[in-house]
Amino acid sequence: MTLKKLAGPPTVSDVARLAKVSTATVSRTINQPHKVRPELGARVLEAVRTLGYIANAGARALMLNRSGTIGVVIPTLTNTIFAQSLAGFQQRMGESSHQVIVACSEFNTEFESEQILNLVKRGVEAIALTGTSQEPWILRLLQQRELPYIHVVCRHAPLNGYTIGFENDKAMNLVVDHLLELGHKYIGVLIGITKDNDRAAGRLRGVKEALQKEGLHLPHNRIVESSYHMASARQGLRALLKEAPETTAVICGNDLIAQGAILEAQHSGLDIPRDLSIIGFDDFEMSAHTLPGLTTIRTEAQSMWSKAADHLIGQLNKDKSLARHVPTEVSLIVRDSTAAPRKLKLKSGESPHSHPLPPTRTPERSLGNPHKA
Repeated sequence: MTLKKLAGPPTVSDVARLAKVSTATVSRTINQPHKVRPELGARVLEAVRTLGYIANAGARALMLNRSGTIGVVIPTLTNTIFAQSLAGFQQRMGESSHQVIVACSEFNTEFESEQILNLVKRGVEAIALTGTSQEPWILRLLQQRELPYIHVVCRHAPLNGYTIGFENDKAMNLVVDHLLELGHKYIGVLIGITKDNDRAAGRLRGVKEALQKEGLHLPHNRIVESSYHMASARQGLRALLKEAPETTAVICGNDLIAQGAILEAQHSGLDIPRDLSIIGFDDFEMSAHTLPGLTTIRTEAQSMWSKAADHLIGQLNKDKSLARHVPTEVSLIVRDSTAAPRKLKLKSGESPHSHPLPPTRTPERSLGNPHKA
């Protein structure tokens, strides 16, 4: 190919001239490559790279009646699990030549509705939503516009919407069963703010139901809600142990809260798990490397969101075989932050954290395929 100096940014005509094809062939190669012979497409793409040509997204959208963009709404960018989730989602969308636009709800349903509406106004072709706490009117709007969408990290959705994920309440059976097997009866919960957060509410409900099945009650003084910040988690653990000093194990709404709880316990002179067992949810990468390693629930977030992307692509392609719900697995990862409680008869008003005894460890195990952590 012979390259001449251009007066301005390269155009589709410049690409066509260099590749010795028509402008229509250039357009098809860029927008509908499956309709172009491989050798011809390769010649066009070489000219595109040589000239540094960038197709106009607006023109492409008009021609295909598609924007090429997909929206995703997550609660926050400060939580590691959502960074992993976006990585899986964006990689899969990139493979299908879609651009991802990210919006954050900040755990506020009204603000989330605004973000979803803004994505619709910007012409996104489909939207992935976190959980099911959205306002009904915005979901009805998506259905009225026949805009594909899916709820992620959940099992049941309003308005018969598509879902992918697991039942947050049922997942807590793994957590409660593990602690009960170790011998804990005085279990506390340090959970995320449950308002406008169906995942946190479901996990709290799951703990209550699992304990109730075993004839145990979770009193209000052993439940503390915390925002997803270290300082809040540390304050939450202080409040929990002050109100319920008999607590021997704490179930946390996610790993960030659990790591904050461990820091506060250690700062207060408690040994984990010698003095207090702590268990998380989500299995952040850091959770395997903290001291002690955090016992937690693994949710396979990156894979789950990658499958959510596949489902949206299927909806866009009018795939009639798509499942209304796509189940994903969760598993218990047992590390060193949980152990058997002390077998001591406490005096009135005495905390079980007053008399250190060696912990009894349980072997690592998980539900389904075993995981080494």
